[in-house]
Order: sequence, then C-alpha cells, then structure tokens
Amino acid sequence: MAEDVIFQLISKFLVREVHESAEDIERLTSEVMHYHTQAKCKAEELESLKLKLEKYEECANELRSYIFVKEQRDLYKKQLEKLQGINGKLESYIFNLGDRHRFWLDELLGKH
Repeated sequence: MAEDVIFQLISKFLVREVHESAEDIERLTSEVMHYHTQAKCKAEELESLKLKLEKYEECANELRSYIFVKEQRDLYKKQLEKLQGINGKLESYIFNLGDRHRFWLDELLGKH
C-alpha cells in the first residue's frame, strides 16, 4: 500500500513535469518560429533597401554626369562668347585695314 501511494505521487509528479515541459517546448518553439519569421521579413526588407540603394546610386551617377556636362557646356558657351567678341574685333580691325589686308586674313581664316 505504501508503495502504491508513493507510486501514485511519483506518477502525478512525473505527469505534471512532462506536461509543464511540453508547454515550455511549445512556447519556445512558438518563439523560435516568431523570431524566424521576423528574421525572414528583415532579410526581405534588407534586399529591398539594397535594390533602392543601387537605384539611388545609379540616379546619383547620372545626375553627376548631367551636372558635369552642363558645367562643360556653360564653360564652352563662355569661351565661345569670348571668341565671338575677339572675332568681331578682328573683323573690325581688318575692315579698317583695307582690302589688301582683308583678303590676306580671309585666306588665313579659310573664308575663301
């Protein structure tokens, strides 16, 4: 009889321990799955951000190229304006020098 009582107590204790362990395992499994899902979502977000960064860098490079070309164009425009001014002065000087010198300069500039 005493053995039966001890066996029942031990059995109840073991059943309770197994049950609590199973609940702990289920809870931990659920937490692991939750963290796994979060990690997967974060990895997808990271990939999306990487793609956006690549597109941003492409746009930034194109913008830098555009700015460089625009700056060069503006520089060439200023140089052209200076050259046109110098050309106007030369043509005025040539006109004042007379026909003989004008013909010589036209030859030099390839206007004939």
